[in-house]
Amino acid sequence: MDQVLLGPQLYSIGKMSHNPVHLDLILWRDKELAIRQNKLKGAFWNIFSEKGNGELARKLCQLHPKSKGTKLTKGNDLLGFHYQVLDLIRDFDPDSGVNIRVLNWFGHGVYIFVLFGKVNVLATLDYFINDTFRYSLSPTPWNYPELILGNHSTEKPNYKNYEKATYHQWFKEISFKDSNELSLKIDHELKKLIEFFDLKVG
Repeated sequence: MDQVLLGPQLYSIGKMSHNPVHLDLILWRDKELAIRQNKLKGAFWNIFSEKGNGELARKLCQLHPKSKGTKLTKGNDLLGFHYQVLDLIRDFDPDSGVNIRVLNWFGHGVYIFVLFGKVNVLATLDYFINDTFRYSLSPTPWNYPELILGNHSTEKPNYKNYEKATYHQWFKEISFKDSNELSLKIDHELKKLIEFFDLKVG
């Protein structure tokens, strides 16, 4: 996608020589900053990879018969910021699906999202309300700037919200001070979800 867009963008800039684009060459040549950023990205990626290949991820996937396993993805432009995603279960059926997503949005935070299809029996109010999750009110579950930065979620959804929804998604931020705490907190959230899923499914 970037390569497709790059050509027209460069062509239009070339024709508009009277209004040149400013290049921050000091930032561009800051090798130390680039190395630090790449190391940071790599450190987060290693944590996500460890969780995606771990026992807790396997247990979660085993609890859902239509699970498609785990997947790690990354990108560079979520409102201009780098992001990394760990998906667990990955059943996106609009009625009965389940997905657990850990999103690392650089400059903003790490968040866990639990997505259910419209009629999935696991999409219960009580568990998530009691565990400080927020309920998505956005028309789409994928508009993270709207959910995280905007006002398209609530701590106290009601049954009217549930009846109108085309999907059910709960999310919350995972706060941490270092890599060890982040790893432990992700494990903690996954363990609680395993207990909840096991109780409901069993």
